[in-house]
Amino acid sequence: MSGPATKAPPRTETGFSVIGKRNRKVEGRRKVTGSAVYADDLSFPRMLFAKILRSPHAHARIRSIDLTHALAHPGVVAACTGQDMPIPYGIIPWTRDEYALGLDKVAYVGDGVACVAALDERTAAEALALIDVDYEVLPNVLTIEDALAHDDEPHQVNAFAKRGNLSKHVALTFGDVEGALLASDVTIEETFEYAGSTHVPIEPHCAIGVPELNGVIT
Repeated sequence: MSGPATKAPPRTETGFSVIGKRNRKVEGRRKVTGSAVYADDLSFPRMLFAKILRSPHAHARIRSIDLTHALAHPGVVAACTGQDMPIPYGIIPWTRDEYALGLDKVAYVGDGVACVAALDERTAAEALALIDVDYEVLPNVLTIEDALAHDDEPHQVNAFAKRGNLSKHVALTFGDVEGALLASDVTIEETFEYAGSTHVPIEPHCAIGVPELNGVIT
């Protein structure tokens, strides 16, 4: 037995206050006046500065990383490599195919391999130059066609791929595709290439962690 029908709330004579209106961006005034606060504007007592050492190679195996000289540099508090963070993660939750730092291999120029935390930014940068990384340079895979054509180990850039460099294979079919093609007056088969883009013009990444008295990190 269904209950009494509910009526929609009456719509005001003025209509919606947000939908269909030209509204000022919430952060707009702060940004145009220069008062917006970014991560680089924040400072906390006893704050450390971290720098990441990045690979000069497009594809290479990491034979070893020696942090000895970096850790001995005055002002350096800590240093780590991918071996300290071996659990994979993913920007897309269901595709965990990244490490915080390169674990066994690097897959592109700029791939992170080690990290240093120091008392100031300059000291951290100096310590990066003291890290000794032994690379075994592997063949570069520079195009999608090369990545699909080579599935042998030296050319396998994606360590998480189940086969070759194919990260994920998804087949989507809606309705009778073959029947629709046979019934079509004209069918066109073509390969389309797109250079790619990002969702914002610039996207610098920065994070600050503050240990709290209750044991959590903000």
